[in-house]
Amino acid sequence: MQTFGPSPNEVTYGTMLDGLCKNGKIEEAIELFESMEGIGALANIEMYTILIHGLCRADQLEDARKMFHEIPEKGLVPNVVTYNTMMSGLFHRKMSLKVDKLIIEMEEKCCLPTARTYDTIIKGFFKGKETEKALQFLRKMLARNLNLYQWPDYMCDTYAWTLKVGLVVLFYISTCIHLKSFLHNRTQTTCGKIVLKNCMKLTYLMKRWGRYYLGRVLVLEECYRGE
Repeated sequence: MQTFGPSPNEVTYGTMLDGLCKNGKIEEAIELFESMEGIGALANIEMYTILIHGLCRADQLEDARKMFHEIPEKGLVPNVVTYNTMMSGLFHRKMSLKVDKLIIEMEEKCCLPTARTYDTIIKGFFKGKETEKALQFLRKMLARNLNLYQWPDYMCDTYAWTLKVGLVVLFYISTCIHLKSFLHNRTQTTCGKIVLKNCMKLTYLMKRWGRYYLGRVLVLEECYRGE
């Protein structure tokens, strides 16, 4: 790769792999990754995660799964980011049963899920209309006292409001109201437009399902409630 100067290290390779994947050059990324072994450079779990994410984005899920299963063979252990990435790819292809197995594997390996993990799982099951599973993991997240404050504002807004709307539509009103503790007043943040749009959507859905008054209460409370 380089004739003069210092040899590339793990950080250098990781940066190059990430850049190639983000630019849609997944084949070049794979070639670079495979060439590392020939010059004695060792791959780490971050590199595998980058490639798995790139393969999922390129709709090459089977190749991503194959690479994921190669990780233990290389003496490496998937971390929570690796699991999150693989789960997201599986949900995108509506393979929730495979996600179930990954969740079990995480638990067996004592790899604790983060708030991002629960976000991926809950939204994935909701989109797949597996409501009970989504609520099961929502309860687990609440039991672990994981909250949305540890995320950037835009993630907190989008996640919380999407989840709230989904719960309302499915008549899980008590759980929906319980989620109020996760929300701040977001009308002045950079994603205020997203919040207002979701407020309108929430009101519309509640009216459609005969719960217009409760919908107005939830929307007004969240839009005008002070810190």
